[in-house]
Amino acid sequence: MRRHERHLLFGAVAFQLLILVGMIVWQALPIWTGDKILLRVQPIDPRDLMRGDYVILSYEISSLPIDGVEASRSEWADDRVVFVTLEPEIDGVHWRGVKASLNKPTSGKYIQGKTLRGRLVFGIESYFLQEGTGKEYEKAIQKKQVSARISLTADGRAALIDLQYDR
Repeated sequence: MRRHERHLLFGAVAFQLLILVGMIVWQALPIWTGDKILLRVQPIDPRDLMRGDYVILSYEISSLPIDGVEASRSEWADDRVVFVTLEPEIDGVHWRGVKASLNKPTSGKYIQGKTLRGRLVFGIESYFLQEGTGKEYEKAIQKKQVSARISLTADGRAALIDLQYDR
């Protein structure tokens, strides 16, 4: 191999690695830099027979009406970007959705999501559990004793960190 070809090959490999590392960093950025907040979890079936103890999560913010959209939920176009304005609950620990809008808020905390089959999704709707703990979480979620701890960036991107019991 000529020296020029070798440099070209190393450059191509380095470029591919850089892209992969960039993708990982982009996904981890909300966890590293975001504010940590708690959202209350609503019950949904927590087991997937193919994946083991796996929780599908729902939040009250997932069912907010979107300001300025008159269509019924079943008529919503998929993949529309939506912003949900958040405010602290009375307990000072949890946060709740105030309103959903197609327009980005100019101030305050908000979470960015999109429309999908008549719901709002935020990329924090699934969580793998330690094997054997699915039933325990299922009972706690049904009793509304579980919150999702998420990391939220200033631009509204969210990452699910873990689930915690509210006792």
